[in-house]
Amino acid sequence: VPTIVDIGCGYGGLMFELQKEFPHNLILGMEIRDTVANFVAQKIHSVRNNEKQCFNVGVVKTNTMKTLHNYFKKESVSRLIIDLSLLIA
Repeated sequence: VPTIVDIGCGYGGLMFELQKEFPHNLILGMEIRDTVANFVAQKIHSVRNNEKQCFNVGVVKTNTMKTLHNYFKKESVSRLIIDLSLLIA
């Protein structure tokens, strides 16, 4: 069960930094854009194979506003990160 969630993870930069600071936590990125989520999944796969890191990171393509409650047990998330950079113009 993920304990750190990055909503609107974009290209995963924050997740890749968080996995260094929290190697024993499972980190899940949630992204609504299909192509971006696929890019992050490929990047995770590449880092796992080449650098032997990111085994605690994953990404899912989803509309978080509609489905967030389906992914986690009650009180299981310790950190919830929401990327608001798309709202800043």
